[in-house]
Amino acid sequence: MADHPVDHSLRAVCGAASYKATSAWAPRVYLPFNHVLLIRVPPPTAIDLPSFYLLASPGGELSIVHKPKTLDNTYYDFSTIRDVLLPRGDVVIQVESILFRLHRDILETHSYFFRDMLSIPILDAGEGAADSNPLRLPRDLCSAQSFTRLCQFIYHVWPMEVGKLPTIRVKDFSAWEPVLEATLALQMPGIQRYIMSGFEADEDNIPSQAINLLGWAVRCDTPLEALKFECFRTLAYRRQALSQEEGMFLGAKTTTTVMRIRERIRSLFIFSETLQKDIRPHGACGTRAACQKYIFQQIVKNLTMDTFGPETPEDSQDNADIFQIDSGGCIATNVGLRLSRLHGL
Repeated sequence: MADHPVDHSLRAVCGAASYKATSAWAPRVYLPFNHVLLIRVPPPTAIDLPSFYLLASPGGELSIVHKPKTLDNTYYDFSTIRDVLLPRGDVVIQVESILFRLHRDILETHSYFFRDMLSIPILDAGEGAADSNPLRLPRDLCSAQSFTRLCQFIYHVWPMEVGKLPTIRVKDFSAWEPVLEATLALQMPGIQRYIMSGFEADEDNIPSQAINLLGWAVRCDTPLEALKFECFRTLAYRRQALSQEEGMFLGAKTTTTVMRIRERIRSLFIFSETLQKDIRPHGACGTRAACQKYIFQQIVKNLTMDTFGPETPEDSQDNADIFQIDSGGCIATNVGLRLSRLHGL
């Protein structure tokens, strides 16, 4: 039996995505309008084909959409803060003055908040069904800018590439914090987990945002043990004590943990000179014992700084750690407690 022209074209398109139709998953083809095909296949990942977009819904429904030579900026465009009215969207949400025509099943998959809200009968049965009668999201839950970024996540369009998600860096924490707030308000743990895992992977830059990242790490359901450890390590070795504002942000339990670790670190140095062995002078050093002792004394001096004494603006911003010392001509290749010691505190 000869292939139907649509079947032949479909095989040609899906061949690039290693698609193989079977009797159990024979494609069901619909033609709602000329340039879109809807098929039913096992739930896949999003695929960017040479001349098509392959977009998946949670139920395994795919849209194969021809890419025009010049991509229409109104189609899956989340790159600017503007009305986003997606084709075949079945729920309209207003955030501030911006309208979002989205897909109910996709929202419910990513957000427990929307799953609950959209399942509750409402007085106005038409609310959210048309641009003229949208569901209004309170401003204190989410800004239009943050909601736009959430849409980029749930549709895997960043900014207009299917399947692409952003790289998360600690240096961009201030830009991502409002989005994290929105993931809490709208109950989107998957997106929250992705952002926090990105911060965790950027290990070298965690110290610059130790307080903020630790505060978020303890609020999230994700374990994030490596992120928490690096934050605790940074705060344990920091010369400056926690400020009142930092303690209030972290909360009583986390602040108590930080203070306990700091106290333990300092008592180890002050009451146990055997830790000098963890200081490794340079191989060219001719007075190893003297250098070890000098460096150790400088560390102890940093530990006993009067944090309650008069502060200058410069001192109040001092986030240096206890191992940043005046070497006094001594050169050490490794100054500091081995991290394994901190694990046991």
